[in-house]
Amino acid sequence: MFFINGLNAVTNTFHPLFALGAGLSLTQIGALSSIRSWASSSSRFGSGPLFSRFNPAGFTLPLVIVGTLATCAIPSVISSFLLQIPLFAVAGLSRGLLRVTGSADAFDGTGNDDRLQGLTAALLYGGLDLGKIVLPVVGGAVAGAFGIATMFRVVPAGLLLLYLALAIPARRAIVRPASVPQ
Repeated sequence: MFFINGLNAVTNTFHPLFALGAGLSLTQIGALSSIRSWASSSSRFGSGPLFSRFNPAGFTLPLVIVGTLATCAIPSVISSFLLQIPLFAVAGLSRGLLRVTGSADAFDGTGNDDRLQGLTAALLYGGLDLGKIVLPVVGGAVAGAFGIATMFRVVPAGLLLLYLALAIPARRAIVRPASVPQ
């Protein structure tokens, strides 16, 4: 959840500045933001039929990678409104489906334990909030030191590496059966 909101917050914070400097109009910048939001919101409505047929956990890593790549590609097409449309649509789709897969994944392990469900909800929403708080500051520091274009490539890639560093060991721990005391 930290990844989802962090990546979105960095884009929301710095894309308008970057795109305005590249010659996009305020209307075009607003439209790109709306496209990302629309793709994110509408993908959640379609996630039910999709995830009733397929395990949501299998989508998480590909969606994280696709969202990262879409964001990292923004500097390459920053002066073209039309070329940014698919990037913002893909980023929105990724974000919307990750909200579903992340929640489903987290709550799968809680069973019917109300305390565990409450703790899981607190951690999920805390991660969302923390991403929105921390990543714009990190993005600002990177952009201040190296420029906004570099920030759009480095921060999402760094987030992906952080995600992989945390998710891979966590998945292995879940898959590995607990040792049985003798």
